[in-house]
Amino acid sequence: MEISEVSSVEYSEVVKAPIHVFSSSEFNNANSDKCEEVKYLLFKEGKNRLGIIGGIRNGNFYSPFSAPFGGFSFLSEDVKINYIDDALEALELWSKAQGYAS
Repeated sequence: MEISEVSSVEYSEVVKAPIHVFSSSEFNNANSDKCEEVKYLLFKEGKNRLGIIGGIRNGNFYSPFSAPFGGFSFLSEDVKINYIDDALEALELWSKAQGYAS
């Protein structure tokens, strides 16, 4: 599974119906002062499958970074468990490559 770091605008164009308001670009942009940087990630295997927004604080990647809920937004109703498993593995590898502790 590939991870693409995208802008908040591109994320909104791809993740049109986030799982909850706390997973929207708009909410996270409004709260961006609560972290050092906001990361918008898309997970692709053949096509985009999942998205996640996280904030960087003290060398760590957090989702959520300013809300009660975070995590993956599914881009279709039939996201298979293996896509979630692959995305978690890819996120761990990406985080380590970026030098984030978690």
